[in-house]
Parts: sequence; C-alpha cells; structure tokens
Amino acid sequence: MYGIIMGSIGKGAHMFNKVLKRCYRRKTAGLLAVFLISSMVATSTSGSISHAASKSITVTTANQNTESLSKKKRQTQKSDSVTLSHKKDTILVDEGNTLSLNNMAKKWTAYFESSDESILKITKTTSTSCEYLGVQPGTAEITVKVSKPGFLFVPNNVYLHCNVTVSPRAVSIRFTKNKYTVNLGAKKKLKLTTRPSISKEKAKFESSDTEIAEIDSNGKVYAKCIGTATITARISNGKTARCKVIVRTKPAPEKDA
Repeated sequence: MYGIIMGSIGKGAHMFNKVLKRCYRRKTAGLLAVFLISSMVATSTSGSISHAASKSITVTTANQNTESLSKKKRQTQKSDSVTLSHKKDTILVDEGNTLSLNNMAKKWTAYFESSDESILKITKTTSTSCEYLGVQPGTAEITVKVSKPGFLFVPNNVYLHCNVTVSPRAVSIRFTKNKYTVNLGAKKKLKLTTRPSISKEKAKFESSDTEIAEIDSNGKVYAKCIGTATITARISNGKTARCKVIVRTKPAPEKDA
C-alpha cells in the first residue's frame, strides 16, 4: 500500500512541475497543485482499498464454502451408520427368520437378494426388512443394497451382507447314557447324539418331576430334591429319547483312619 501511494505521489509531483511552469504567473498555481496531488492520492488509495476488500470477500466466501462442505460431510458420515439386525444366522430347513435394517432414512430404498434361492428364499416384508426361509441344507448370503439419493440423481449405493447356514433337521436322537446320578444341589449337562451329525436342531426337554430334577433348554439338569425323575428329549419330527436322573445326597467325605 505504501509503495502504491508513494508512486502516485511521484507521478503527481512530475506533473505538478510541468503545470507549475505553465501557470507560474498565475495565482492559481498553488491551488492547482494541491488539487492534482489530492486527486491522485485519493484515486490510488481507493483502488487499493477496493482490491483489498474484494480479496477479503473472496477469502470469506471460500471459508464459508469449506465449512458448508465439512458440515455436509459430517452429516453424510453420520447417516451412513445404517446396519443390519444381525450378520450371520443358522436355521433349519423349512424354518425362517427376519432380517432388519437399522437407522434407515425415509428417502432411502432397500433391496434384498439371496445368493442361492434354492437354499434360501427371501421375501421383502417392509421397506426395511425381509423374511428368509431355509429350503434345503447349505449356505447362502443375503445381500442388502441401500440406495441413497446422490448428486444429479445418481444414487449412492451401500451394500450389506448376512451369511445364513441352513441345517438339515434331525431324524433321530438318543442320550449317551440311560441313567445319570446327580448330587443334591448340583447341576449336570446331559449329552445327546443326533442323526445326521451335521444337524443343528436343538431338542426340547421335559422332566417328569420338576420338584426333583429340573432341566433347561440347553439340557442342563438341576438336582432339587432326593428322588428319581425321567427326562425326555423331543425333536421336530416327533422322535424322542429318555433317560433317568437319580438325585442323591452328597456323599460325606471319608474320614482318615
């Protein structure tokens, strides 16, 4: 700024000398010189200020655009948190389950597809979920495409995946022992053998006397009272297996002779 002003003053002084020689005998020489110098300085200063102001406005606009883009990016990252209710599952043949999407926006569209319809059949039930059904033993992948509105109507797609194993149903079942002895107050896991061995089907258990022995869904017995109870395991085709559970008092520790 200082250099611009001094250059303008130098040019003004040179012009002043020329005019002064022509107007030497006139009384207006002094006033004319002051007028010329003031005009040049004012013009130069005004131009420099306008340039600086224009540059400042450009920088401010650029900063605002950058902040706007950063804010939009943060919002996009936050909205990309769409997830699946689960990423893997194991079901039986002719058994189904539901897969759902979390954090879906209203303007987004979801598409569900099975990698093998002969193993896993898919039915879209709502805009954010589907039901799948095991057709035959095997493994299939559910691909979920979430389509989001993008720039110039070009969609921004996100892909999510869920692996599903379809297990064959058990055709037979048996306990590894016919009789189990459990101390009062203790618990014991009863072991089962199913056919085919690759079946993931879980048997349903029942006790003939829950006051003596109670059993949970995982086949674990809780000895509650002295006595004998019969435990029954049942699979989906109606086949059953049975064993006896004898609850006894806990043996006293042997005394040293």
